[in-house]
This record gives sequence, structure tokens and C-alpha cells, in this order.
Amino acid sequence: MENKRIVIAAGTSFIGKSLAACFGKHNDIIILTRQARPAIGRISYIQWDGKNPGAWCEALENADLLINLTGKSVNCRYNTTNKRIIVESRINATRALGTAVQTLKNPPAVWINASSATIYRHAEDRPMNEFNGEIANDFSVQVCKQWEQAFNDIMLPRTRKIILRIGITLGWENGGVMQPYLRLVKFGLGGYQGRGRQMYTWIHITDVCRMMAWLYENDHSEGVYNCTAPFPVTNQTFMKTLREAASHPFGLPAPTPLLKIGAALIGTETELLLKSRWVLPSRALQEGFVFAFPAVKAACEDILAHLPRSAYHLYLNTYISCMDTNNDKKFTVVLGASPNPERYSNMAVNRLTAKGHPVVAIGNRAAQIGDIPVITAHPALEQVDTVTLYLNPVIQREYYDYILQLHPKRIIFNPGAENQELADIAREHQIEPVEACTLVLLSTGQF
Repeated sequence: MENKRIVIAAGTSFIGKSLAACFGKHNDIIILTRQARPAIGRISYIQWDGKNPGAWCEALENADLLINLTGKSVNCRYNTTNKRIIVESRINATRALGTAVQTLKNPPAVWINASSATIYRHAEDRPMNEFNGEIANDFSVQVCKQWEQAFNDIMLPRTRKIILRIGITLGWENGGVMQPYLRLVKFGLGGYQGRGRQMYTWIHITDVCRMMAWLYENDHSEGVYNCTAPFPVTNQTFMKTLREAASHPFGLPAPTPLLKIGAALIGTETELLLKSRWVLPSRALQEGFVFAFPAVKAACEDILAHLPRSAYHLYLNTYISCMDTNNDKKFTVVLGASPNPERYSNMAVNRLTAKGHPVVAIGNRAAQIGDIPVITAHPALEQVDTVTLYLNPVIQREYYDYILQLHPKRIIFNPGAENQELADIAREHQIEPVEACTLVLLSTGQF
């Protein structure tokens, strides 16, 4: 999908940020948000309150795709006030968008409105799909039903309308479910929750983005679609798979009584963990959608590859953070190594050297840029022809800018995964991303 005008309501949410990063390279993205901010590349931000008409309505004119993700997080206690806000935030935003679209001369060609796969009943006996799924009657289901009804009530003859029932979305950005899960795994608490037999319906964030693009491009797609991976697993299997991907041999389980106490303490509901969601994306599969991550093992491994080891492990092994590169590299730089090489006798330096890679170890206690620690061996970078930078969230942006200033002609970016911040750095320094590289910078959270 290229050169389209895409409006995302709640585009600063976990899923919204990923959509903007995915589509923002080749399309004009307009994000409706409660706090306006400066544009970044082809992504612009317009303020709205999610319920009243305003200047934001003009942004919908001539849009190719409208995506609505608006709604208060359900990760809270279901008291009277929160229940009201959860429902109203979804219904009011949907109705406001509908009213705005109805006034347009050239309305969006497609409107994808989010819903949730939790609309189906607790199911341990059989899977639910768009054709035979049974709708329950608890609070979270009522939220989805009212949200979908508000969307269906809007008559838009010139706009193709799609309801996307999204499963538990796994990704590396902040705000998703993976950070809490990984904290449990990190501290040895990554066992199953409750009985562990409840079904866990999930989807990789990449497939959420890909399915939305696919639905837009398929002119006959409309109505309800389940946005879930084709192979849901039990809670026990999911936690075991996540532990294995993070190299944790065990994790203590959390029985239901303990979960209830914990949920009350942190202000959430056990339903988010204990409800058995067994949902299949039958329509998408029947109509030809191909998942990039159909199995949870590959999904977990991919997500962890985007995160520093410190996000899921107490032991920060520099070598494990090494990214694979081409065989034609000349030097491997270990960024974050101690100035004392003896401390790394059994770690990255010697292990990489044993593999035949010339290594330059760079420490963090010799120079400063303001408050930013920098490398000790500037001449080391003079030895190389090409530098590959992998953006790591634990390293300050100023550090990368400094490296670029030191060797502006010698930097090649290998983004590996899609990363908007890395793309911004490359664009600012007029550097084209490429796949080949000859030097790796490593970090394990020591900066």
C-alpha cells in the first residue's frame, strides 16, 4: 500500500504506533490524538477529543482509509466509573467519526473499526469463528457488542465498512502485553496463570498491520473479520514458549487465588488472564490471507529480537546480543565492553575472536558528551570502512548522533526490523538503509 491518505484515530496507542510506523514510510498518515504534536516525516498529528466535531473533521476528506482504535484501556478495575468510560470512549468516538464522514464530499473509501476477539464466550470446548461463534453476555462482551452496534448503525453508502475483532496483540513497543509478561519471565514468575488450560488467542503486531492493508486492498472485504493468529495455544503453552525464547528454564505458576489478590493490588481484572479465548480467523484464511507469524514460537522469537536482553533477562551477556552479519565483515566492535579485556575472557570478545572475527572492544568510562558516556577508543573506528548501527532503546539518541558525526561517510544502517526512530535518524543524516554490513555495535543495557 503506497501513496494513500490514512487517518488513524488513537494513533498513539500501542497498535496505532505500529500502524503508523508500518504505513508511514510510503503513505501520508494523519493521527487523531488528544495532544497535538509536530509532524514527523509523512506522519502528522491533529488534536481531537473523541466525541465532538471540530477542525479534525476536515482531515477525513479524501482519505483512502480510516482506522478507529479509540477506547479507554480495559486494563483496569471494572468499577462503575471505569465501566462507563470504557463504553462511552468507544461509542462516542465511533459516532463522532460517523457523523463527520456523513458530511464529507469525498468520504474515506474504507473504514476499519476495531473490536475485540473477547466478544466470544469463554470457550474450552471448541473454537469460535465469524460464522459459528457464540456471543456471551459479560461486561467485556457487552462493550464489544455496543461498540459494533454503534458502528453498524452508521449508514455510509460510499464507504466500505469492516469490523476487526482483534486478539491479544504481541509486539515490542511499549504499551502492549509483552512488557508485563517479560517482567514476570525475567524474575522467574513466568509460569502458567490459573489452571493454564484456558485458550490464548493471540496475533503478532506485524500481522495486524498486514491484515489491515490486505483488507483495504481487497475490494470485496467488508463486515466482521477475526484478527487472530490461526494457531491459538493454551496459556500454559504460551508461557512455556515465551520462557524458552527468553532462555529461562522455569517459571513459577500463578494460581487463581493469587491472581485475584494481585489484580486487586495493581488495579486490573483477572478476566484478562483467565478467560479462555479460542478464536480462529476463518474468513481471512478462506479469502486468502497469509500470516507472517502463524505460530507462537516464531512470534515470540521475533519480538525478543527487537528488544534488549535486559528487557527479559537479569544476566546481561554481551555475546547473546550479537546480530548476525555478512561473512565479508572486517571488524566486530563490542560496544559496552569493559576497558579491562580480562573481564570478557569467556564472553563476547574471545568468543567472537575464536570465530575468526577481528574484534575491537570499546568501553564506557573514558569520555563524556555532556552526561552521555562514550567510547574510549576513537582510533578503533578509524580502522573500519563501514559501521553498522543497530538502534537499541537503552542507548541514548545522542550517542548515535555522536558516532555519525565522527564518521558521517562510513555509516551504513541495517535496520533489521522496521523501526521508525532508526528511519528518522537515517533520514536526518541522509543515509540510505542497506542490508549488508561489516561491523556490529552491541549493547546489553550497560549504557
